[in-house]
Amino acid sequence: MTRLGHRACRSPAGEESHDTARQHGAGDFSFSGYDWLRRTWPGAPHYNGQWSGDNVVLNGDGTVTLRLSNPGGSPVAAELLSTRTGWGYGSYSLDCRADFDVVSQSVVWGNLFTYDSTHPWDASHNEIDAGEISAWGVPGIAPRLTAGYWLPGPTNVLSHHESPPTGLRVFRSTMTWGPGSVSFATYAGATAATTLIASSRVDSSALPVPAAERVHVNLWVTSANEDDETATAPFEVTVTGFGFTPA
Repeated sequence: MTRLGHRACRSPAGEESHDTARQHGAGDFSFSGYDWLRRTWPGAPHYNGQWSGDNVVLNGDGTVTLRLSNPGGSPVAAELLSTRTGWGYGSYSLDCRADFDVVSQSVVWGNLFTYDSTHPWDASHNEIDAGEISAWGVPGIAPRLTAGYWLPGPTNVLSHHESPPTGLRVFRSTMTWGPGSVSFATYAGATAATTLIASSRVDSSALPVPAAERVHVNLWVTSANEDDETATAPFEVTVTGFGFTPA
């Protein structure tokens, strides 16, 4: 495992006020048997804090497309989050398709992660990331596939940090979370997610425990490279399925 500093903190400030207003609502739409919200409020982790509900599109075939747009050199991010809270221990999965061979170096595909925005992020950050993909603004490198969790501080603990092969278009990320353990796996391929490209397991008493976490999926731009932010090319990821089986 590798511990990194405050690489990609997701501020809970906007989320908490929004959650308080809508936590008992039905959400914006249903997908894979659950109700979901489009993020419309400003804030971290996107470098300029701009998010738009218009960048989360429910398609006619039942899939959901998250789009990073760039009108006039000011990229706008996208996030999808569950209305349900307190998912807890169990097995999670997310299926998507995208061409990460052409993604800009500062774009972050947040993929599937759990996070409780009602807790202060600096004192008790409790996020678990099942498979982020990004070059984190570093020029000249291919996107990295990472998974891990956060400790209070916040400090990011990476369970794996891989360089996936090129030519992949279909992805399936899984996470199995239990008391004191979490395991991750990502499968991918050109036409079907059948090849295991990364996997790892963490056993630690420091892992987050269930609270009021929601499931999130997002697409945004890191502030790690100030020279790259405004030039970020539009990008999109289509989510084709989500699954959860409680422990």
